[in-house]
This record gives sequence, C-alpha cells and structure tokens, in this order.
Amino acid sequence: MRNFPLGAVSTALMIVGCAGPMTAVQLSAPPPATTAFDGSYRTAISYVRTLSVPQGANWCGTKGQPVITVSGGQFSFSVPHAHIASEGVAPESLTTTEIMATIRPDGLFLGESSEGTMSGRFYGHRFEGIIDGMLCRYAITGYRL
Repeated sequence: MRNFPLGAVSTALMIVGCAGPMTAVQLSAPPPATTAFDGSYRTAISYVRTLSVPQGANWCGTKGQPVITVSGGQFSFSVPHAHIASEGVAPESLTTTEIMATIRPDGLFLGESSEGTMSGRFYGHRFEGIIDGMLCRYAITGYRL
C-alpha cells in the first residue's frame, strides 16, 4: 500500500471543492403553441411517393381532409386510405392516419402519432407540409377560408 503525503491529499480536496456545486442540465421547453394561425383552411393533398412498398400511387390514393380547423395553435389532419380497406389489408377503422400537430410562434408545425409524422410551416394565410404515414408520403397545402 502506498502512502500519500497529507499535504497532497488536502490540496487535491481543496481543488475539487473549488469546482462549485454540481447542477443538473436544464433542458429548454419547446416553444408554446401560437394562436396567430387559428382559423379554417381548405386543404389539398398529393401523393409524393410510396415508402418501401411496391404497390405505388394507387395503393396510397386518398382524398385527404378537405378542411382543417386550427384552434389554440393545434390541428389534426386525417388521411383516409380507402384502397387499403378495399384490398382487405386492414379493417377500415385502421386505415385512417390521423396526426395532431402543434404550431410554433414562427409558423413551423410538427405532429407525430403511431401511424406517422407531419411537419411543415404556416406562412400567414397558407401552409405547406409533408405527411409520412401508412407507408406513403404526401405533400399537403392549405389556404385560410
């Protein structure tokens, strides 16, 4: 066993003690939702591509949700997949992707559910975004009514 001089140990303890108290890292909270974009929007949806499935655009066909209502800086968007139900792939109740999104003060929005994700941006009276869900990718747009 090696003996350390008492002076070296006390010096080391003084240096460690000068480091100050350890504090937890504070993570900043996400920005609050904004109500600046509240209102109703007429929407359009278009097929972009199929994600890792060979069925193609017909399999991903949807009419989307014709009107959304933004309230309290939040909205949901539904993407019905009627073709999946008609092919017997899944019961009709399981063929609609619905995603709730929150709009930040800068207009960016993001939503996530077990069926997919949605992101984009509001620009005054309109918005643009992307939905990835049910193995399909869509572009969405909307204009305030």
